[in-house]
Amino acid sequence: MHRLYAETLDGEQVRLARDEADHARKSLRLGAGDVVELFDGCGGLARGTVVSTGPEMVVQVIEWLSTRPLQPVVEIASAVPKGNRADTLVEKLAELGVACWRPLMTERSVVDPRPGKLERFERIALAAAKQCGRAHRMWIEPPMALDKLIAQADHEHKAIADLAPSPVQNLHEANEPPFSPPTIKEESRRLVLIGPEGGWTDAERAQCERTGYVTWRFGPHVMRIETAAIAAAAILLQHATEQPT
Repeated sequence: MHRLYAETLDGEQVRLARDEADHARKSLRLGAGDVVELFDGCGGLARGTVVSTGPEMVVQVIEWLSTRPLQPVVEIASAVPKGNRADTLVEKLAELGVACWRPLMTERSVVDPRPGKLERFERIALAAAKQCGRAHRMWIEPPMALDKLIAQADHEHKAIADLAPSPVQNLHEANEPPFSPPTIKEESRRLVLIGPEGGWTDAERAQCERTGYVTWRFGPHVMRIETAAIAAAAILLQHATEQPT
């Protein structure tokens, strides 16, 4: 069953936006009578039948369903890798179930994404949600400087990904998340900071430590930005669940 994005799911008939209708008609070859699944990116789901294939495709709803956000809620703020590697980062975080991703501006950041690139990231995240079956899309937040994010972040659990200051004797200990069940409630929000490939400065490390961030090393090697972000998300979301309400 093909999944289509609907900006709103209200009423017995749902009209799709022109670009989504064009994709459904031209790329997916959908026509009247085909059964589809609709999602609004905010947990709303519906199953219905295509009844009109005009510029604004109309779907007659057969069944409604809603889901709770994926638990635990994991948010990633990272420096932006160069080129297509940023697209990979966004796509894979969305597939894994990350709630939102924010471009992080640090002292050694190289890429500062402009509005056009942020819109591209939004499209990639939405396409990933359609492909992987998640009901809640991953939101792309505006870029923010590290000091401003630290001042505003109100997450219950916060970590900064970094190499351990001393050699890690046990790889299992290196992989152990700094916040994981059953030590905390699953409903809490978890924020992980991923720095640029030039690494964090001593001042940035000290600032994070002063404001309650724990240092987390989850592998024995230096990773690229997208690798570290994907690895962190996968570890924290390995027991994630998404349930109907």
